[in-house]
Amino acid sequence: MSEVLLKQYWDRLAAEGITKDSIMNPSNKLKKRTSMQNKTPSSAKDSSKKRHISADGNSSDLPTTNNDDFPPDVDSWEDLVEKIDTVDRTPDSGLVVYIVWKNGKKTVHPSSVINTKCPQKIIKFYEERLRFSSVPQDD
Repeated sequence: MSEVLLKQYWDRLAAEGITKDSIMNPSNKLKKRTSMQNKTPSSAKDSSKKRHISADGNSSDLPTTNNDDFPPDVDSWEDLVEKIDTVDRTPDSGLVVYIVWKNGKKTVHPSSVINTKCPQKIIKFYEERLRFSSVPQDD
């Protein structure tokens, strides 16, 4: 069953134009920065916070991050992570967790990090996927 879920995950990402290689080898997709020299002041403004409006209409200030300081170095990621996309087993490092951040970024982390940084998200992920089967009882 996990192979089917993993195939669905990669197929969904492929439909969005994201390749497995670009996720597993992020250094391949680094882009050159363009010069800010010819930019207008309004397009070059630097904001330390981004306004986020949730589906219920409430707004909140989410901290924006540069690639240098991402993921954020805070004790809890619970409020920064949108969802856990999938969990995969790798031959060398055990379980890895694919997460989607509220700012749209997608990252991969060892399960030990996720268990510490956003335990409620990982519990919710597993609870949503629990399947119970009834065992016939001998009378």
